[in-house]
Amino acid sequence: MKNEEKKKEIKAPLALEHSPPSAPLLELLEDEYDTEKVVVPDVAPRERRAIPFEVASGDWIVNGTNAYGSGKAICETNLPICHSNATCVSLDALNYLCCCKEGFTGDGKSCQDVDECQQSPCSSNATCLNTQGNYTCSCNAGFEGNGFRCSDINECQNSFCSNNATCLNTQGNYTCSCNVGFEGSGFQCSDVDECLTYPCSKNASCSNTEGTYICSCNQGYKGGGFQCSDVDECQKSPCSMNATCFNTKGNYTCSCNTGFEGNGFQCTDTDECAMGIDSCSEYAVCNNTVGSYTCTCNANFLGDGNTCTGKKHSTRDELDVGRGHQKRMNPLVGKNHMSLN
Repeated sequence: MKNEEKKKEIKAPLALEHSPPSAPLLELLEDEYDTEKVVVPDVAPRERRAIPFEVASGDWIVNGTNAYGSGKAICETNLPICHSNATCVSLDALNYLCCCKEGFTGDGKSCQDVDECQQSPCSSNATCLNTQGNYTCSCNAGFEGNGFRCSDINECQNSFCSNNATCLNTQGNYTCSCNVGFEGSGFQCSDVDECLTYPCSKNASCSNTEGTYICSCNQGYKGGGFQCSDVDECQKSPCSMNATCFNTKGNYTCSCNTGFEGNGFQCTDTDECAMGIDSCSEYAVCNNTVGSYTCTCNANFLGDGNTCTGKKHSTRDELDVGRGHQKRMNPLVGKNHMSLN
């Protein structure tokens, strides 16, 4: 009967009824639960106190007395009296507490894992991983630190960007962008042949170079290569002094003047009289000059040299003498006598 009563007493939530707790035990409970007094049920009127069933966070509970009569403190036995994630605390030989371990919550008989990650204990640049009774903080990729404090890693100090790319550090990452004149992913950049798009003036030549290009005005033009204007070469008098310079688009030509012959850069006098290309009268003498010639009517003839007529009252002998002074003889001269009145 007494054993049955004992078992019933053990089941009661306030279960230190077998004897009053000792003074050290009361101090332990008062300190642990931050209460002014710990009151235990009627065991002796002078020490009437009660131990709270659930204290503060709900993780501690007074479980009762050692009903197994082992003579040991209940926590020293290997009995599964507390949850596997709880710690058994002996209050004295007969009384004990079950306390959920850190990282768990419950009444000691049942303890559930606390998900600390819900309270965001890690750095904003870290990832929280909940584990049984604990958690870990790991800095995200692109950051370094202990998980509670994470600072950005400047990947550009040791990046994998192409030598022809620019590295831009960002929070937790970086980007690689090919430089102007190159194309690709940023990790690999190849030269762009800008000349394929004809960026220069139509009067210029395009030369592709590594990462850029050069526009050069063609010969006969001047400018920056993007805009080219014609050069008037004739202003520098490149031709012979006896030639005429004609400026053309991007070029020029030299033509020997009338009375001269050559390539325009070198011009020599043409002897029109010797070549028989003069326009003198048959009764005139042709005299070659530099670049031209003159026609002079023979004696007893009047005219400008291109046209010559005999003088009035001239004798036939005088006409013959006049014809005899011609440089170039015409076989028909004898047939074309001028008849005098």
